[in-house]
Amino acid sequence: MRGFLRSRQMPVGVAVAIVVFAFWRALLAGGSLVPVDVAAAAPPFDAYRSASFSAEVGPGEPASLIDGHAHWAALADDVRSGDFTWWNTRLGGGEPTMKAGVPVFSLPYLVVPSWFAPGLVAAIRVLTAIGLMFGLLRSTGAQRMGALVGGIAFGFSGFMVGWTNSPVSSVAALAPGLMWAIEAAIRDPRPRRAAPIAAVVAAMVWSAAPAITGYVLFGGVVYTLVRLLVSFSGRRDPRWYVSLASTLGLAGLLALGLAAPHLLGVSDYRGWTQAPSGPRMVDTSAGVEYLLTAFAPSVWGSDVVSAQWFGEGSWGQFNTHLGTSVVLLALVGIGLGMADRTRRSVTAAFSALVALGVLVAYVGGPVSVAIDSLVGDNRGAMTHARVLIAMGMAALAGLAVDRWTEFWNTGDRPAIRAALLWAAGFAAVVSFAMVPSAKTWFHELQAAGATKQVVAASTASLLALGACLGVGFARWKRWITPDAAGWVVLAAVTFELLLFAMPVPTIVGRHERLEATPAHQAVVAALEPGERLGSQGQTFFPNTTAQFGIDHVGANTEHPSAYRELLASADTDNPADPAWESLAVGVWAQNPDQTPIGVLDKPPIGTSQLDPGVAEVHSVTAVPEGGLRAIVLDAAMPEPSFVTVIIEVGGDTHVDRRWRDRADWSFVPISLVGEHYEPGAPIEVSITSSREGAVVVSSDAAGAAVLGTIAGGDRYRLIRSGDVLLTEIIDSSFVRATPGAQVVDSTVGPDVVTALVDADGEALVTVAIHHHPGWSAQVDGEEVGIVRADSAFMGVEVGPGRHSIELTFTPKGLRSRLAVFLVSILGISLLWFGPRFPAAGRGGR
Repeated sequence: MRGFLRSRQMPVGVAVAIVVFAFWRALLAGGSLVPVDVAAAAPPFDAYRSASFSAEVGPGEPASLIDGHAHWAALADDVRSGDFTWWNTRLGGGEPTMKAGVPVFSLPYLVVPSWFAPGLVAAIRVLTAIGLMFGLLRSTGAQRMGALVGGIAFGFSGFMVGWTNSPVSSVAALAPGLMWAIEAAIRDPRPRRAAPIAAVVAAMVWSAAPAITGYVLFGGVVYTLVRLLVSFSGRRDPRWYVSLASTLGLAGLLALGLAAPHLLGVSDYRGWTQAPSGPRMVDTSAGVEYLLTAFAPSVWGSDVVSAQWFGEGSWGQFNTHLGTSVVLLALVGIGLGMADRTRRSVTAAFSALVALGVLVAYVGGPVSVAIDSLVGDNRGAMTHARVLIAMGMAALAGLAVDRWTEFWNTGDRPAIRAALLWAAGFAAVVSFAMVPSAKTWFHELQAAGATKQVVAASTASLLALGACLGVGFARWKRWITPDAAGWVVLAAVTFELLLFAMPVPTIVGRHERLEATPAHQAVVAALEPGERLGSQGQTFFPNTTAQFGIDHVGANTEHPSAYRELLASADTDNPADPAWESLAVGVWAQNPDQTPIGVLDKPPIGTSQLDPGVAEVHSVTAVPEGGLRAIVLDAAMPEPSFVTVIIEVGGDTHVDRRWRDRADWSFVPISLVGEHYEPGAPIEVSITSSREGAVVVSSDAAGAAVLGTIAGGDRYRLIRSGDVLLTEIIDSSFVRATPGAQVVDSTVGPDVVTALVDADGEALVTVAIHHHPGWSAQVDGEEVGIVRADSAFMGVEVGPGRHSIELTFTPKGLRSRLAVFLVSILGISLLWFGPRFPAAGRGGR
């Protein structure tokens, strides 16, 4: 055992054990790390929620709301089945498949089940962050224990945990790798060192989180400059600077080559969508007061395990949880590092990262806005710069542990004492500067009456702080060995961070996974190729439909301006709006409590009122012309209760039992799929309530409930009720033609759309796919131009007669971009592996 604790395998074993423990439910117990909580409240998911389900979402908890890699589940299925396409048809109007990038951490989706992949990806991402921070600190001379503490501090920092399911965390996990590669180049500037820098930068760019990538790259520049300006090795030969500059320049060129397909694709896409470009020049920093969250977000009232009583936004955007123990160690690390000539340059570089992050994310002002305008992409908030705070503080904490667990020589103690006094003085200055923020926090705490709750939630941080102070004192008194001190500090830091981090990701059991419901299957069966789902509100939770092979008109978040205008103009309460026809909506979804589409025959005015909570209420009516879509009650709900309505018609029995919230007098529709019943067929209705006085139904003089109906007979057909209302739009078409022309047939295949059209004269054929660069058209085998139709989509003009139309998609400049990518890979391979092989003619000796 003692041999393992001192071996090279120790850090790997400990890191893996901690990560597996943190994600054990998702890795070992069959759980799924998915955004099920927020979707569970949306129809039809709510109808299939298990009785044991309990929401884990804390105030503003982003990990449960964001799944930036969800589209990879469907994409992985396509790759495995050989159906990979360059154009993704699952997101409203479509988009290039590679526009969303290829985060390296998402590759497990290709080889493991989709329910297991999110948890595995999260674990690999955290383990990578730990490993890269470990390597960075080791490259600066730190021993294994200090480097491991730094890795744990960064891997489970608030920034990494708060963005668990987002591409943002993919970039953050790679950030220490960039600093490690830069550090290696500074220590040994030769062409070979360009390879890892280029690889890490390209991987960050492919992760498709440009705002945070910009901040990390800017941090890399600052790190390099500080390391050179505060160098401990004296003046260097000018040729060394030339070598370093050429190495970094070569790395930049190779990184551009590796990322070229994605960068050019995103550039095309952003230009096509007419997204805002240029400097943003808007201060989106959080405010200095939020620096208090570095100690514990629970203290600030924005933790996942306590009520949010202060703060404007989610803690994932504003808070920078590091852990009280990590903050203490980082302050000590600054003092110890600046007092040590051999570590002064590295300590200053990490401190500069922290200062830069604090300036941009929390202080704000003209300088911060100017920096943000250099790296921002007009979408990410300036608080993304918190990644620099997390990385710098974790590294400083690791350096502190490293120095504190060394064997001290006789002359070391005075220098260490002086360094500790310097750190204490610096901490006092920072504390004094935070007094106004602390007062604001304290007043809000008292006003909210949350003192006991905050004290309870802060227990873990206080215990970890006490453990670090205690082990520091014991180490100073030589009561414990350096190794023992290191293990106690590691345990304290891990305890505090895991107690914060583990409740954040939503990990559900086997029976609570986010899966396709029978309603999803009904939508897939009803939609013709190319058609889309439209819905009111959050029905079907649009951001999940792509996982189940359904294209929802509102699923994409980066539509071109014309599509956004078309979508905004559509009446969300009226599926007959022409905009929905242009958008090729083939199925319309509604909350099951809403009024279905159709002709309303209002209930007659009642003469009395009945309480179905006292006695069952009965009534009869008849199927209207056009078929039955709903019977309509005239009722009020003074109190919430379960209401059961049993409808017997045509030999069938329909039972509608649902929780009804409080409501004033209104027409209450009870929907059912009944357009196939014969008009005039009798309908018997009975109504009961679970509570007396909760429901009042209007009735006639005979004591029967007055009833109305909603009839069909139009261009719609109600195909599902109960869990959700699904209405099929019968004459919807993905390919449409102007009057005087008829679409005889149409098909949608991988990156291709075909149509057969008969036209009496000049006609315009519209295909409801975004008019994106890369699409080309042929009519009867001859190349023709594509025109914009219906504001946002592709149109092809044809003359009289029968015509065969084919549209195909090939990414713009695909071959040249792939060639640049492959040449860059070859260049990196030669740089990295070339020196490992003997030169020709030298026999390898």
